[in-house]
Amino acid sequence: MTDHNDLKFKIAIAASVAEVYSAFISASALTEWLCDVAQVDAYEGGRLYLWWSSGYYANGEFIEVRSDERLVFSWHGRGEPGATQVKIIIKPDEQGARLSLLHQGIGGGKVWFQARKAIRKGWRQALENLKSVLETGRDLRLLRRPVLGVSGLDELTPEQASLLGLPVQAGLRLHGVLEGQGAQLAGLQKDDIIVKVAGRKVAGLNDLQAVLQQHEAGDKVKVWFYRGDERQSVKLVLSSRPLPEIPETAAELADQMREIYHRLEEELNNALEGTSEEGADFRSTPGEWTVKETLAHLIAAERDAHAWIARFLDGHEAELWFPTPHISRLSATVKTFSTLKALRDELRRNQAETVALLAGLPPEFVARKRSYWRLGYGLLNLPAHFRDHVQYIGSLLKMGREQYPLAEEVATQTSPLLDIEVGSTD
Repeated sequence: MTDHNDLKFKIAIAASVAEVYSAFISASALTEWLCDVAQVDAYEGGRLYLWWSSGYYANGEFIEVRSDERLVFSWHGRGEPGATQVKIIIKPDEQGARLSLLHQGIGGGKVWFQARKAIRKGWRQALENLKSVLETGRDLRLLRRPVLGVSGLDELTPEQASLLGLPVQAGLRLHGVLEGQGAQLAGLQKDDIIVKVAGRKVAGLNDLQAVLQQHEAGDKVKVWFYRGDERQSVKLVLSSRPLPEIPETAAELADQMREIYHRLEEELNNALEGTSEEGADFRSTPGEWTVKETLAHLIAAERDAHAWIARFLDGHEAELWFPTPHISRLSATVKTFSTLKALRDELRRNQAETVALLAGLPPEFVARKRSYWRLGYGLLNLPAHFRDHVQYIGSLLKMGREQYPLAEEVATQTSPLLDIEVGSTD
């Protein structure tokens, strides 16, 4: 028996009943279409916890679990007047599966008005996205979320703020701005510290993501930032997100990444041409990275990508990663690979390992479109991060070359590592 306040949804999905069912009982699957963090114990009496970067979360307990057929769990979201219940029924049909979702126990009156409205909107968007990720792999949350138009952002630490003499302890530091996009057109510059967007403080990347989720490309938002010790604000038009085409097979994705690495290698060669070991150790100001530390950061990005891929393959949550920029990690890499050539060789080796990992992706993983598309999307966005740091290297060396002579021999030789066929024993 249902109540007039209950919310009912039905949707046909061109995927197997088993695929649709698994999307509700796997933590990693839930983060690929519904939430940002999930903890799931899918058995009767087991718990459910879901979290969104907006700050909303919901928890509950599984009441009924029938494999590939039916799920019932309690639901209590942040700010909601009381606990409710979600019932999911999955049945096969000619196109694949038909899903029915009933969210019941929602109260009436003013006390429930806003919560009911938000729950309805949330399930409509989520189920539309579930259909998309299961049928095509494409996460509509990423497709629709706008961007500022920057080439990268780092979370400001109190130590960095102190070194830079900033009057704030938290914010997002710009690596650079992208040609023709919102940030550049609004006048933002490299090293600006963004502290508020659309009236909301942004101390971290999750804060910014939560703001952008509430907007679309073309929306105009006010951005507050520091340039040096001066607080400023601009109106910024949010840009649409550039989306790479994800190759259909693992072999094609590996080949595409191999070609990308070759092009990035050439760009890095050009940036490092004529650089001495002394020049690569030049530090423009306290807290800024040297060329060697920047190369160590690019190595860390590849290593983190390997761990990220491994989490995918193991079926764990695998949110899009951000390489750890902590100076202790970078210093350890530079200490271990102390010359430009050694750092370049280590970077190439890690890139070659990334290519090998992609070429060896299991067929069953590639067939799981929701995971394969997300992996490809993350990796094909790496070049923008790489180029941002190559640009930084170029500007740093321009400052440092007045103090250090050009080296007669530079470690910019092309390594054969990325030309080795995956699986070759040569």
